[in-house]
Formats: sequence, C-alpha cells, structure tokens
Amino acid sequence: MKHRQTDPNALPLLRYSRVGVGLLAMLLAVTMIFFMFSLFDTDATVSEQENRKLAAKPAFSVSSLFAGEYIPKVETYYSDTFPMRNFFLTVNRGISKVTSRMSFRSDDVVVVQNNQPDDFGGQSLQDVTSTSETENEG
Repeated sequence: MKHRQTDPNALPLLRYSRVGVGLLAMLLAVTMIFFMFSLFDTDATVSEQENRKLAAKPAFSVSSLFAGEYIPKVETYYSDTFPMRNFFLTVNRGISKVTSRMSFRSDDVVVVQNNQPDDFGGQSLQDVTSTSETENEG
C-alpha cells in the first residue's frame, strides 16, 4: 500500500484556512449574539448619560424608502438602540480622555467649531485646557 504524498507547501495553507474558518466562526457567533440580544432587548427612549431623547423606530412606507428617508432613520434608530450602547460609550469616552490628554501639550493649538465636546472625551475644550493647565502647575 502506497502512502499518498502531499505537497509540503500546501500544509501551511491548510493550517491558515483552519485558523481563518475558526476566526470567521467566532465573528459570526459574536454577531449572532448581538443580533439575538437586540431582538429581545427593550429599546430605551431616553439616554440619561447624554441627556437626550433617543430616536424612535421609524414607520416603514414604500414612499419613504424610495424618497431616501427611511434608511437614514433606521441607521439613527439602530445607533441609538445598539445593545450595550452605554457601556461602549463609556469605554469610548475613557479611551478618548486618555488619548486626548496624551496628545495635548502646552504649545498645541486646537480649533473647535462651536466648542463641541465630541473630540475631547466628553469634555469641552475649556475643561481640557483647564485640566492641562492645572497638571502643568503641579
């Protein structure tokens, strides 16, 4: 009985494809968990963290779909009601605070339109500059 010889160059490809299939399976599993969670989760109407009313589920109509109004409303609704949204917002703000404090030096100039807090980890520009000034004094 002869043993079938395999191409030695084919083995790494086989190993990588198994790893790829495993990673794809994990990605699909996490996606399905979020999908199932979002199906059975009750939608919040108000965000206390952001102090605003969240988007309501848009009513479907063929005319709004063809007018291009329905899909942007669904995107807004889903981004407002994403599973574990407050947790991810808190993590994002923490990361933004760390990176914004690391990136600002006393000689940096920052231009912000209407003093929006979005780029400063939930802080206004005045909060960031006053924090960096007190850190420089101490």
